[in-house]
This record gives sequence, C-alpha cells and structure tokens, in this order.
Amino acid sequence: MVRLGIDVGGTFTDVVVIDEDKGTIELTKTLLCQGAQRGRYQRHQ
Repeated sequence: MVRLGIDVGGTFTDVVVIDEDKGTIELTKTLLCQGAQRGRYQRHQ
C-alpha cells in the first residue's frame, strides 16, 4: 500500500509518500510563488 500526504501551506507545499510494501518514505517541499494555482494534482502510476 502507498500512502500520500499533502500539506498546502502559505509558503510551501509538503508532500510525503510512504510505500509500505517497499519500506520507503519520500519527502519533498515545494516553494509556492504568488499566483500559483492550488488544488491541481495529477496522479502518476
């Protein structure tokens, strides 16, 4: 099972992906710029 967590804040968007089958955790932090569109996420397989 893969779990995904997204936190859209005022300055940064944080993403956490936990792959329980592989035992891995991936983290990323993206700087939001003024006027950035929010709520547009695309699922990748």
